[in-house]
Amino acid sequence: MKNYILLSIIILSAILFIDIIIMITMGFVTSHLGFTHLFYECTYCFIAKFVLLASVASSIYILVNLHLKSKNNNLSIK
Repeated sequence: MKNYILLSIIILSAILFIDIIIMITMGFVTSHLGFTHLFYECTYCFIAKFVLLASVASSIYILVNLHLKSKNNNLSIK
């Protein structure tokens, strides 16, 4: 159980770090391309919400699959 908790913390922090890098890179590029404040008030926030939702969904999917695989391995050993 401790390994599962540690792995879930590592996966979630890695995914959130990747999200932050994506959003920083997108903000940097769009700033240098001359996008206006309207982009950052509407579109950037929508993209950030989508990226965050996709990352939470993918992390839950990964953790559920890992849990099911570990549960199946424990059943086959007995």
